[in-house]
Amino acid sequence: MAGSGGDLTTQLTRIMSDYSRTSEEKIQKILQDVGKEAKQKLNRTSPKRPGGGAYRRGWKVTLQRRNGNTTVHIHNKIYRLVHLLEKGHVSRRKHRGRPFVDAKVHVQPVDEWAKNEVERRIREELRG
Repeated sequence: MAGSGGDLTTQLTRIMSDYSRTSEEKIQKILQDVGKEAKQKLNRTSPKRPGGGAYRRGWKVTLQRRNGNTTVHIHNKIYRLVHLLEKGHVSRRKHRGRPFVDAKVHVQPVDEWAKNEVERRIREELRG
């Protein structure tokens, strides 16, 4: 009897380890997919200067794994401009007689969508 209890423990440990590994792989895939989709949404919704477009094309996705946690970072090569466009800023030249340049909110909606989408897809995947 003592031997069969040890075998059961070993089998349960192996099953849980396999489940954990496959769940982690599925979650990583979901994070990559949602990250790519969020980047595409940002490419479509970002403001574009007439004749330009470097800001709109500058979005990059990086997946970082640290201490067992995985995070997706979506960032722009012109990182200083993200905050100015998203929040608005004081105009250097009093743009059209106005001292303040209005915000063009484009990151926050995509961020909220991505968070909800990751949660929804993980729930779907782990239920199925």
